[in-house]
Amino acid sequence: MKIPTEIRDSLNLALNESRLTEFSIDRKLNQVSVILETVAMNKDLTIPEDSRVVITFNGVSRVAGKLKLGEWNDESAKTEKFEPEELSEKLMNYNGHSMYGWEFINVENSEKEFQKWQNNSSFDISLVEGQNDINTIDIFSEHFSEKCKTLDLRIWFEELEIESFSGISMTTQEFIDRGERGWNAIYNGNEGMTKAHGIVAASNEKEKTLHTTRAIPNKGFIAKLKDWFS
Repeated sequence: MKIPTEIRDSLNLALNESRLTEFSIDRKLNQVSVILETVAMNKDLTIPEDSRVVITFNGVSRVAGKLKLGEWNDESAKTEKFEPEELSEKLMNYNGHSMYGWEFINVENSEKEFQKWQNNSSFDISLVEGQNDINTIDIFSEHFSEKCKTLDLRIWFEELEIESFSGISMTTQEFIDRGERGWNAIYNGNEGMTKAHGIVAASNEKEKTLHTTRAIPNKGFIAKLKDWFS
């Protein structure tokens, strides 16, 4: 089922500033799972001791990834070739930063962006031939050092399921709510959230923006809050 626009936008907010730490694929079940560290706050307005979630994508028809040995804008950087089953091992030595930008699921024109690296991917596999693509998610991560790396990951899927890292199932709405509480806390200057995620909010009469305290060379990070934070 195509994810409705309203739910998609709310999921995107909850996914913003997430960091990919693990990846797994089950080719027989047409299933992909990722573990993400997320921005989150509990119902009682406490900060979770462990904000990681496991998102399982069902009905996966295709998955592609590119691990580039260079910065995000280095078109000449070498691509490392490997099987998707090897990605988690790569992530263990990767130490990538969080992804930003507010748009990850069913992004408009994302197919054009994918086509830019499709022919130079680390892996690109189809799990179901002839199946219509219903939803997509674009996950990325950048590691900045003397040996920069950039990871792009794209998954075509039908449905998703979410649970805490400890294995407690949560509804899509619960995941959205914990993310919204987290971002509201950051916007309101919650010191605990700033310390946990390295993000501080700044505002003026014209716009509301979020700034990360992490240094991101060349690209920087300024993201506008969604209208319903206005």
